[in-house]
Amino acid sequence: MMLSPRQGMIRKAALLSVIAASSLVPLFFVRLNEPSFSLNLFKLLAKTGSLCGTLLLFWQFLLGYRRAVARWITSDYLWVIQLHRRLGIGAICLIALHPLFIIPYYRIKPGLQPLLAALPEPLNLFVPPGILAFVLLLLIAGSSTLLRSRLSPRVWYGIHLTSYAVLPLVYLHGFPIGMTLQETGLSKIWMILFVLTAIFFVFRILGRFGLFDSRYEVVRVTPEGKDTVEISMKPLRRPLRPGSAQFAFFRRGIFSPARPFTVSKYEEETGELSITVKDSGRISGQLQKVEAAECFWVDGPYGVFGREAFYTSRPVVMLAGGIGMTPFRRLITELENLPDRKAYLFYGTSNEDEIVHRDEMEKTEQVNVIHVLSGTLQHEEFETGQITIDLIRKYLDERLADCEYFLCGPPPMVTKLEAALKDQGVSGKQIHHELFSF
Repeated sequence: MMLSPRQGMIRKAALLSVIAASSLVPLFFVRLNEPSFSLNLFKLLAKTGSLCGTLLLFWQFLLGYRRAVARWITSDYLWVIQLHRRLGIGAICLIALHPLFIIPYYRIKPGLQPLLAALPEPLNLFVPPGILAFVLLLLIAGSSTLLRSRLSPRVWYGIHLTSYAVLPLVYLHGFPIGMTLQETGLSKIWMILFVLTAIFFVFRILGRFGLFDSRYEVVRVTPEGKDTVEISMKPLRRPLRPGSAQFAFFRRGIFSPARPFTVSKYEEETGELSITVKDSGRISGQLQKVEAAECFWVDGPYGVFGREAFYTSRPVVMLAGGIGMTPFRRLITELENLPDRKAYLFYGTSNEDEIVHRDEMEKTEQVNVIHVLSGTLQHEEFETGQITIDLIRKYLDERLADCEYFLCGPPPMVTKLEAALKDQGVSGKQIHHELFSF
């Protein structure tokens, strides 16, 4: 059952509070008993980096297990991804404090200077794992930010898999030589973290082998527009119950890459669901050739896109680009059952033959559908050019600021329209988007 926007906000706020509070707990175990202020300061900053940074890494690792997060906290997958990234950045910044301040601490602390020249046992055994963990973090961060656009999805994913080694390396580094862990009750908390990490490792590995996935069998493949097919499948195991505009991760085999697709159609009585796939890359191109009786492993559902449409009385304005139409298909069906609700769909494609689910859209009575063709100079029935503020204003009976907006399409289109709406005085709380490239 999908949560209301308010319930979702409460759960998110609770999660953020727990993360913040738990990440500060290690500081209560740090003993500031050094003979000088500078030593205590260096010690506190070094411990903040290592201990609090480890807690952020732990939470980042847990939030990477999307199935558990969706079940117990929130199905807002895009929000979780953003939080996952921010925790990673925060963890790197904090952990960087550790070497930055532990070295001057060792330089000033009487009797510790020789340790900087040559690491004795057991430091020579357990410092390298910490260094390796930090290097891996920098590599993962670089591949996810500065180098992301230059790397193929396969290379990026391979680099990202090294994150599984980071937490074990951090534990291996800290347990044997961390004085705060050895001398205080924090060691018990660290042991709990270690056990929980191990448990989640097992669950994620089992999940990778499809143990918790739903199984579906393809029943038909229907052409839908240019280079686009609708793949319909029936459940064999653990049928999903996706809400409007929700998506799931689909893969053709246990070792195949999983890709997210919106559930564009769902039959509640039979559990049959459909996805609409446009040939836009290697994986989506291969899916054009799927045949009946093939099986898919399916993980989901995820997403909260479109939810706000049913928790507000404002007119609904849907802005779709290309295959970004698919999240609106079920949304339109539900809006058709609300006769007192105004709704508009601005659907942009390059040409008329790229329009998907055209027959269904032509039958709508409650939703006003406006087709916009960017690759055509003139058309007797449809608008031409791009979806713009002026075009939206032309069809709306209401002021722009009085509507609820839902955008899905190529990131440049979504970003441009979102900025244009805000420039016209539309509140950011009334603009909701789903991006292709998350």
